[in-house]
Amino acid sequence: MFADGQERVFADGQERVCGTPVGRPVETPVSTRSPDADGLQLLTSNYKHLQPLRGRSLLDVGAFEVVPTDPATTAWPIEHPVENSNTVDGGSTPFYPSSPVPAHMDATVVVTGATGGVGSAVVRAFADDGALVVASARDSGALDELVADVDGEVVGVRADARDEFDAEWLMERAARAGGPIDVVIPCAAVFHGTPGETPLAAESYSAFDDTLRTNARGVFAAVREAVPHLAPDARVLVPTGSVAREDGAGYGAYAVSKATAEALARGFAADLPQAVACVDPGVIATDLTGGRGGDPRQAAALFRWAAGLDAGDLDGATLTRADWRAARA
Repeated sequence: MFADGQERVFADGQERVCGTPVGRPVETPVSTRSPDADGLQLLTSNYKHLQPLRGRSLLDVGAFEVVPTDPATTAWPIEHPVENSNTVDGGSTPFYPSSPVPAHMDATVVVTGATGGVGSAVVRAFADDGALVVASARDSGALDELVADVDGEVVGVRADARDEFDAEWLMERAARAGGPIDVVIPCAAVFHGTPGETPLAAESYSAFDDTLRTNARGVFAAVREAVPHLAPDARVLVPTGSVAREDGAGYGAYAVSKATAEALARGFAADLPQAVACVDPGVIATDLTGGRGGDPRQAAALFRWAAGLDAGDLDGATLTRADWRAARA
């Protein structure tokens, strides 16, 4: 049953329970942990990928072909032996400074878009802290590689951020794997164009729809479906960028989507007892930026710091690298 206690019939005509077609076998993941309440083994770094058949809504069927935007960012670009690889800009400031982050002990952290440049760095940062990280992405192959490569406890769940049923399944799996969810970071995002060279008036309807569906509706679905499973002191950290608040030509639907994501974060901050904030790491070198910008680990360190702030300082805020530097001065 889904969270509302109902079975559903999807566009392909198959009934599903928790996103899996009735009667369809589910791969049993390999794990060193005990079975959960449903008898399924919990997934860890040596898991065998659990991939339920995606339950698509009618809006997903035949609408348009989505161009993958982050295949090159699934491999970690910097090897650990590099000199000063654990510091910012090769200096003495560590990427992952200590702070009172819930993930420091037994927290459960959910990251969507986990195979992208920022998402994968965030997964690594929280896993390094000892958190149970539930990582989701559309590309199951890239997700397998990420989970196998991370030192720490990581659950891989194939999920499409655009699909509310996948989001529901993801949060249910996270709660079963690690109990109440302590941190949610919806990193899934697309940019169908070149930054600075994609005027809004020239954007295709399919690109506009998919950008908003992924970057804005995906945030809405992730947070909404996480709500029943959030810990009382949970943190929701929504990635954003300056294009959401400042004029800038050539950022098309991406800028619109980030402005919408910020509005969603403010709305959830007002409505939920848990702290919800936006985190703006600046321009980060990922596939979305054509490889231009800062190290993804700097972005991960910012999320790591934000998750440790007091709720009163975090709720409703938009935090930047400048805020992080000022707090550390």
